[in-house]
Amino acid sequence: MAKYSFDSGNAPAPTNDFQPLPAGKYTVIVEETDVRTTKAGTGEYIWLKLQVISDDFTGRIIFCNLNTSNPNPKAVEFGQRLLGELMNAQGIQSIADPDELCGAPVIAKLK
Repeated sequence: MAKYSFDSGNAPAPTNDFQPLPAGKYTVIVEETDVRTTKAGTGEYIWLKLQVISDDFTGRIIFCNLNTSNPNPKAVEFGQRLLGELMNAQGIQSIADPDELCGAPVIAKLK
């Protein structure tokens, strides 16, 4: 095993990087996507990693899950609505792969 020592007194000062972003509108791009299975194993969702590319919060990351298959029809309806809004904002009519959502800037509204 390699030897390593560290004195926390020499660590950089903590930042607020992990504080939630304030409510508002942010220009973002979709950086990564994945289709994942729910914890319960009863559905699927599209996982999105968004990066803020505007204002004081440039570089901050937002994660979003869009239900595509779920025993709760309201969850699917909400996920499909958000996916449709994202696609419309990018000028995309249809996709065959969620990675097609990557790259185009859009405005995200956080509450």
